[in-house]
Amino acid sequence: MTGKIDIKISKNAMAVTVSILPSGDENITAALLRNELGLRGIVAGIDERMLREIEERGIYKKVYTVASGEYATRGKAGYYEFLFDKDLKENVPRIREDGTVDYSPMIQMVNEGQLLAVYHHAEEGENGYTVFGAAVAPAPPKELPPLICDNAEQRGDQYYASIKGKISLSGNRLEVKNHLAIDGDIGYYMRTIAFSGDLHVRGDILKDVTVDVEGSLEVDGVIEGAVVSAGKDIVVHQGIHGMDKAVVRAGGSITTNFIEEADVAAEGEVLVDHMINANVSAKRGVYAKGRNGHILGGKVTAEICDAYRIGNEKGIHTDIYVKCEEPERSEAAMLVVRKGMYEGVNVEINDMKMEGVSGAFGEFHCTDEGITKCRVGEFRYGEKKGEKKQPEIKMEKPLVLVVDDDPVVLKMEYKYLAEDYRVAAVSTPKDALAFLEKARPDLILLDYLMPLMNGGELLERIRKSPDKSIASIPVFFLTSVTDKRVIIECMRLFPQGYLLKPLGKEELLKIVGEFFAKNQ
Repeated sequence: MTGKIDIKISKNAMAVTVSILPSGDENITAALLRNELGLRGIVAGIDERMLREIEERGIYKKVYTVASGEYATRGKAGYYEFLFDKDLKENVPRIREDGTVDYSPMIQMVNEGQLLAVYHHAEEGENGYTVFGAAVAPAPPKELPPLICDNAEQRGDQYYASIKGKISLSGNRLEVKNHLAIDGDIGYYMRTIAFSGDLHVRGDILKDVTVDVEGSLEVDGVIEGAVVSAGKDIVVHQGIHGMDKAVVRAGGSITTNFIEEADVAAEGEVLVDHMINANVSAKRGVYAKGRNGHILGGKVTAEICDAYRIGNEKGIHTDIYVKCEEPERSEAAMLVVRKGMYEGVNVEINDMKMEGVSGAFGEFHCTDEGITKCRVGEFRYGEKKGEKKQPEIKMEKPLVLVVDDDPVVLKMEYKYLAEDYRVAAVSTPKDALAFLEKARPDLILLDYLMPLMNGGELLERIRKSPDKSIASIPVFFLTSVTDKRVIIECMRLFPQGYLLKPLGKEELLKIVGEFFAKNQ
């Protein structure tokens, strides 16, 4: 065919089109078309098949694409490979095989040192080219920022758990938690809760439920007919209502308001206001010293039993077994009755039965001379009748003031501190101010959330006191409030620290001890 060649190049130099116009008289051949493209610098992506087609079967004014560039191929962005279910919905009810609904939180547990995630780096794309033969570079692939780790450790491109706990991913934060909070009750539908860290139940633990935690357990309500165990301390703010079903075990201490018809055992101490028909044992001591301070019915087994009243006028049978397993410390086994016992109470101290319990009160030990009674706090270990000891010179212990409106926490902190310090405990800021008019504590442990006046307002009044001995008293906040605004507000008042509940006995004593060691 004859005609005129019309060549057009796209603006991005990625395509060349040819049209044959009838107004010319050139003999259109593939060689001629190739030569015209070359004159324009077009050297790449030429379609030889299309050139021959134009030569052999060309149609006037038809647009033919005779050369094409190649776009750069996109690279592959970096990505994380998570070795757990990052999309798991923890609070979504699930249907069991039997058709019932399971409301238990789905807890993904990981072990210390377990591989959690692997980062795969971005891969570069391949270059493209234009019809002029110029290279076209791909856009650089996107790399992701490193994960923010909490109790997880980055080793190169891999992330490992630093502790055993519950794994979670929120945005770019990878976290292994050794504490778990459950809002509301743990009821029948949950059946079993097992967790390796600390658990806070913002409600009740109801009957026919099993809860097993390796850390500490805090329950805002009651434990009712459930099987509960914790590797550390248990704090139940209301009480344990056993219904003859509840079994409660703690690797540390147990603190609660009441224990009724339950089987309770602690490796440390049991601190309670009153107990009724309960089987309670503790390796260290059982203390019923709250407002009621009453042990009625059931059985107590411990090295120390300390209560205001044991039994009642109706003679309800109550067993008290006080024993020290170490022969060299046998005198440490102790029964303290501050107001009196009644008929029906059976007392054995180091396997020796105590007679005449009705109306008895005071402090009782088992010595070589049998069961010995003395006034509370006056027993001298290893001292025989007629022996006189040289008076001891005692350094006065530091005075710690505890301010908290929660009676369970107040009782627990008092007991923890009383072994090493003089302790005063008040439940309101008003009582704290009244106390400061009479005495100067060496340290104040202060709760934040209290009615009428919060801890921050109380500390502000202390700091603004015209009496410098009051204004300069060291204060630690000991509270469950984690609001950053509140923390900043409190720190402006220059406390010695802001500690979060729950705080175990060892941790509390360590912090207070280190404070006094540095400030002797």
